[in-house]
Amino acid sequence: MHQKIREPLGSGTTKIIGVIVLVLSLVLLGVFVIDSNSPGPTGILHADGSSSPGSTAAPPPATKDSSTPTVAFIGDSYTAGAGASPGHTWPELLALSRGWDSYRSFAHGGTGYATSVRENATRVCGLDVCPSYVEVLPAVIEYAPTLVIVSGGRNDTGKTLDQVALGASTLFESLVLALPESKIMVTSPIWDARQPPATLEGISRVVRRAAENSNVYYLDLDQPFAGRPELITGDLVHPNDQGYELLSDAVSRGLSEAGSPGR
Repeated sequence: MHQKIREPLGSGTTKIIGVIVLVLSLVLLGVFVIDSNSPGPTGILHADGSSSPGSTAAPPPATKDSSTPTVAFIGDSYTAGAGASPGHTWPELLALSRGWDSYRSFAHGGTGYATSVRENATRVCGLDVCPSYVEVLPAVIEYAPTLVIVSGGRNDTGKTLDQVALGASTLFESLVLALPESKIMVTSPIWDARQPPATLEGISRVVRRAAENSNVYYLDLDQPFAGRPELITGDLVHPNDQGYELLSDAVSRGLSEAGSPGR
């Protein structure tokens, strides 16, 4: 299902303050805990799909131009490009195909809407803590993208649907409030070539509902790798280069249907 992409809303300092209060409240309540000893929830996407700590200060946002968006990607190891050849992650392929020069990945392996990694995090994402999607909000907002693409959810299978729903709603509503002039796209959770766990359907359902309630564009990718092990690497989890090409093409078609800038 494709939902019409959210049109820009009016901006305002009050809305941004509201976002900050909302996120801080959740942190203080212990819903999403950020390790005070961890680096900031920022990262740089490497060609091999790994990530490493970046500067706590995001680079200056590009001048906003509807024809050349500044794009932020939020997601897990699929979005970070684990298993891809250099330059072959799906965000990189997507940016190349649509002529985007200004983009940044805030994706980290092992993470989800309500899931972070604190044990063996360095091995998973290269950081002391792999932050959940909600925990990267401050860095994404500071980057000031004109287009945000969120893709993930497979790592939330160990959480309750209420926890996933809260994480997704917090993320989408915060992005809408803090980036009122930006467009936001959310994809359905993606599994590999094996049979998805029963919980994935519920996660897809609550993510879609959260997107619809926040009036952001939801792109249902179905399960593009189902029964197609030739598109998955030897670890049986992550796509290979051909798999990432398929993802890039699918998201690009969704963007075109949504009327997003770029080819």
